[in-house]
Amino acid sequence: MLRETPQRFSPRPGRRPDRRSALTGGAVSGKVTSPGTSSPNLLLQVPDGSGGSDPTDPAGCTGTNATATAIPDAGSAINSAITISGCGRSASSASTVYVDITHTYRGDLVVTLVAPDGSTYALKSSSTSDSTDNVDTTYSANLSSEAADGTWYLRVQDVYSSDTGTLDTWTLTV
Repeated sequence: MLRETPQRFSPRPGRRPDRRSALTGGAVSGKVTSPGTSSPNLLLQVPDGSGGSDPTDPAGCTGTNATATAIPDAGSAINSAITISGCGRSASSASTVYVDITHTYRGDLVVTLVAPDGSTYALKSSSTSDSTDNVDTTYSANLSSEAADGTWYLRVQDVYSSDTGTLDTWTLTV
């Protein structure tokens, strides 16, 4: 008499990652409004097929303002706008602000992000000991209490005299 022995599944060394992990690895949790009792409640991010899009950044959630704006020496702050539309969600807790400023003494500068509701987020403080030229930095900010859609401003002010500069470009990813 031949008896079958049940075989237990065990992953083999070098085996490809399981398909579920590959599909859900970049998913956003807690976004499905009626997930059902056995749903993992994950919103899958699917690339658009163009080969260049980032599936974790849905269309409309990034904006760039590349209009060069002079920063007055020891003067008023400048405000540069980016309007985000079509994002349809709250901003991320891991939002980023890329800032490119040409300036002969970056310690003179105060850089602030202003949300559509007027809330402010300090990105860079002035520092008399920072005599390096230029700001070419990506700042991280927790903007999750803000609606992503709306007009955002980057406010830049030179608070000391003798050095000048230009806001060259900035990019906001919410």
